[in-house]
Amino acid sequence: MANRSDFGGKSDCKEDVATGNTLYYALFLLGMVITGAGCTPMIALGVPYMDENVSAKVSPMYVGIFVACGILGELRCRGNG
Repeated sequence: MANRSDFGGKSDCKEDVATGNTLYYALFLLGMVITGAGCTPMIALGVPYMDENVSAKVSPMYVGIFVACGILGELRCRGNG
């Protein structure tokens, strides 16, 4: 009788009700859009700027470092690094 799982409908535990707030989701999406819009000019304009303003001999190195830093930063933001 002590191990009975039937309490006759009475329980001290409250039911977990999944109530989502769509405002959090909308704010998350808005933040991602703003982040994407902010990063796009850096990639689209940063590489040509470096390419035109450094010598042709070292330009690939600078572009490679720039892209590598972007990749490492993205991995760090996602928590994989």
